[in-house]
Amino acid sequence: MLEDDVRKWLQTLEETPDIAGPDWSRLIDGCLDEYLVANPSLQGDWQSVLVDQGLDAAMLNQLETKVVARKQSVPTSHLLSNIFEEFVREVGTIDEGTLNEYRIGVRRFIELHGNLDATKITRHHAKSFRDAIRMLPSRPPNAVRSQSLAKQVDWALLQNAKTVGQSAINKNLLGVKRTLDYAFLETAIFNNRDWRNPFDGFSRKPGKPKNPIKPFTPNQLTRVFSSEVYRTKTVEKFWIPLVLFYTGARLDEISQLHVDDIKMEPLPHILAENLEDEDQEIAKKLKTESSHRTIPIHHKLITTGFLNYVAAIRSTGARHLFPGLPHKKGRGSGDLVSRDFITRFRNVGERDKTTGLNTRSLVTHSLRHSFRTFALYLPDQMFVQIAMGHYVSGESIQTYGRQAYLMPDLLHQKVFKDIDLPPIDDTFIQQEAERYLSAITIT
Repeated sequence: MLEDDVRKWLQTLEETPDIAGPDWSRLIDGCLDEYLVANPSLQGDWQSVLVDQGLDAAMLNQLETKVVARKQSVPTSHLLSNIFEEFVREVGTIDEGTLNEYRIGVRRFIELHGNLDATKITRHHAKSFRDAIRMLPSRPPNAVRSQSLAKQVDWALLQNAKTVGQSAINKNLLGVKRTLDYAFLETAIFNNRDWRNPFDGFSRKPGKPKNPIKPFTPNQLTRVFSSEVYRTKTVEKFWIPLVLFYTGARLDEISQLHVDDIKMEPLPHILAENLEDEDQEIAKKLKTESSHRTIPIHHKLITTGFLNYVAAIRSTGARHLFPGLPHKKGRGSGDLVSRDFITRFRNVGERDKTTGLNTRSLVTHSLRHSFRTFALYLPDQMFVQIAMGHYVSGESIQTYGRQAYLMPDLLHQKVFKDIDLPPIDDTFIQQEAERYLSAITIT
């Protein structure tokens, strides 16, 4: 019967089969093989078929011929990875930070389960993925963070490391969940219109953080940068917190700067950019694409002597603006500066409870939160977002105005010229800047 069906099919194609030739036998064998692959429930019935054809059942055990169960091919339009890329292209309104989180989640799912047919993903897949993500280490070293899901989990188990919280778990699940939602709603791959997303119900509302980061108050900032607290022991520990205070930048953005990242035209500014390099000591990595921007240097930093410091470091031939930091670590080279800064103001807070400085809610990143708080009084909040390296949604900026991130004169006019930061002890700060500058000159 199979031969008859194949013959009729060939005739519709106006092909005349050569039944006596070897190609005919191969064609019939191939059709039978593909039919059994597509219908695995029939594969165990082939022996009874042979018996019906007159073969002695006792001879079957001596046969080595078996139907080979091959993995069925998946249409490329059904592959999770391809659907995700289509989702990214078609939606187009996802901010870069969220998109990066989605991409990581999808990549990790594929690492665990393979690049599956989206229509075949089940709640079992979702549950096992959720359980694996729960075992990921929280804030592992960069060398571990770049490894596969399985290797990160192994490292966490060996180190008895703290694992990720519910918020991070949700972010990993959401990338796959949103991709499947898109596939169901916007493509034709799902025939079952009663389909339910297998990831439904696996995300849970994260609890409130025990110590949410807060901004410093004006009085706290005055105390933090006072002669009582801010007598640092290295030039990096002196300049970096000050730059963070006057720019609202992230710690990694400033600590990894090269001397050549300080530009003078059209006005003094910092160029924050990625730099790919196999040498971890040279490479620079930003948090998001929107972090690639220019940061005008506040006039108070200039009067304090920051540009004099830059010139002095440049004269030494150093590549990094803060050469004393452990740049071989890559991201995280400023951790020691951060730890010293926190220790100093918390010690004051321990001695004087009225300052409110001895709390885990105040950290180095609180300087960025403080800048953002004081910038709330500025009239154009879109430019504040750009100056701080945040994603600004909307076609007007993403399609036509991306260059605003690289216009320091515009950002100075819109943000840095008028932001009203709390006063600190300028006389003391300038004296310390001159002390460090003279040390560099002598060296």
